[in-house]
Amino acid sequence: MIPERLVAGWSGRRSARARVVPMPREALRPLAEVESARWIPRGGGNSFSDCAFLSDGLTLSSEGMDRILEVDSDQGSVLCESGVTNRALFHLLKRPEMRAWTLPVPGGTGQVTVGGAVAGDIHGKNHPAQGSYGNHVKALRVLTASSGEVGCSAEENPDLFRATVGGMGLTGFIRKVRLQLIPIPTQALQVQTRRIPNALQETIPLFDEEPGELQMAWLDLAGRRCRGIFHFSRPTSRPPRAPRRVLRLPIPRIALLNPWTSPWINLAIYHLHARLDRVVHPEEAHYPLDSVPGFQRAYGPRGFVEYQFLVRPGQAEEGLHRLVAAARKTPAFHCMVKRFGPHPPAGMLSFAQEGFTFTTLFVARPGVFEVLEDLTERLIPLGARFNLTKDSCLTSRQFEKTQPGLDEWRQVVRRWDPEARIQSNLSLRLGLKPW
Repeated sequence: MIPERLVAGWSGRRSARARVVPMPREALRPLAEVESARWIPRGGGNSFSDCAFLSDGLTLSSEGMDRILEVDSDQGSVLCESGVTNRALFHLLKRPEMRAWTLPVPGGTGQVTVGGAVAGDIHGKNHPAQGSYGNHVKALRVLTASSGEVGCSAEENPDLFRATVGGMGLTGFIRKVRLQLIPIPTQALQVQTRRIPNALQETIPLFDEEPGELQMAWLDLAGRRCRGIFHFSRPTSRPPRAPRRVLRLPIPRIALLNPWTSPWINLAIYHLHARLDRVVHPEEAHYPLDSVPGFQRAYGPRGFVEYQFLVRPGQAEEGLHRLVAAARKTPAFHCMVKRFGPHPPAGMLSFAQEGFTFTTLFVARPGVFEVLEDLTERLIPLGARFNLTKDSCLTSRQFEKTQPGLDEWRQVVRRWDPEARIQSNLSLRLGLKPW
C-alpha cells in the first residue's frame, strides 16, 4: 500500500493527504493499481491550486523523467521527457551549437516542468510576441485512461492535442514533449523601469508607451496610494552583468509580510526600482524570484491565496479598479499586470487570450474567500477568465460561466476517459468531469 503524505499547492493552500508515486519511465501502464484507481499527473509542484494532486486515488509524479531525448540544433527543436524543467532547457541552450535558440515561453520560474507547462499552457512576460507555451508544442505522447499511450499533435489526434494543452493533466499523463524553440537575436536583455505614480489611470497606457520584448507592471496595493513600477526589456548587444547569486536564506514560515511591514517594504521597492537600467541574461530577466527560493514562507503558516484573472483590453481599467476595491477589504500587498496579445488559444481550456491579466497575492486570513467570491461575481460581467493553475476559490457555477470552451473539452475528454478516472482535487471541486 502506498503511504499518504501531505501535499499542497506552491502557495501553501488547499493542502490534502495524497498517495504520491513516481511514474515508471518505460511502462505503458504505470502500476497495476492504476487499472482501477483514479489518478492525476504531477510535475514540479509549482501550481498554486489543487490541480496536481488527488486525495482519493494516486498522484503520479514525473520526478526522474528528466531526459532530453533529441536535439535538432539546425531546426531548433527538442524532444524531452515531461519531467525536464525549463531551467534544464536553459542550460541546454548554453551549448555552443544551441546558442542561436532560446525558449519561446519561459514562464515565471525555471522550476516548472515541461509537462506542467503544457498542462497549464503557461504564459510569460512576452505573450504579445510569442503567445503561450502550447503555441510552440509540436507533438506529445500521452498515457490516456482508455487507450494506453498515444501520440497527438495538430495532425495526429488533434482533438486530444487541443484538450491536453491547457487541460490541467485531465486527459492523461504527458510522457514526452516535442518543443519548437525560437531564434534569439542576442544573449542579453536591457531591463529598464519607470515609476507609475497613479497606477489606476497610468498602468494600462504604459504598455503602448514603453514597448519591449518583456513587459510587466508591479503595483503597490499595501500603501494608501496605488502606485507602481513598470518593467520593460529589449534585446541588446551590450554584455550582461554576472548572474545574480541565489540567496539561500533560511526564511522561517512566519508572517514577515503583513499589513504593518508591507507598506514600508513596498515603499522601498518603489524607490529602489524607480530608474533601473541594467543588462542581464534572459534567464535572469524571466526568473527574478528564483534568486530567493522559498520566499513564499514569508507569508506565514497560512500561506497566501493567488488570484489571477484576465479581461479584454477595453475592460482592463475597470477590472483593475474592482481588484483594488477588493484589496481594501482584505490584505493584498501587490499586483502584477501583463498584457496578452492576439494569439489564438493553443488549447480548449487555455487561459491566455488577448487582453490584460492581473495577478494578486491575498493574505490567507478569515474572510478572504468571501471577498474573492464577491470579486469574481463582479468581474464576470466584464467577461473575465480565471487561471486554473492559480485558482483556489472558484465555484463550479462561476467556472462554467467563464469558460466558453468547456463543453467542447468535455466532449473530447469523455471519449478518452469515459469512466472519469483521471481526476484531481480541482476537477472534483469544479465538477469538470460530470459523467
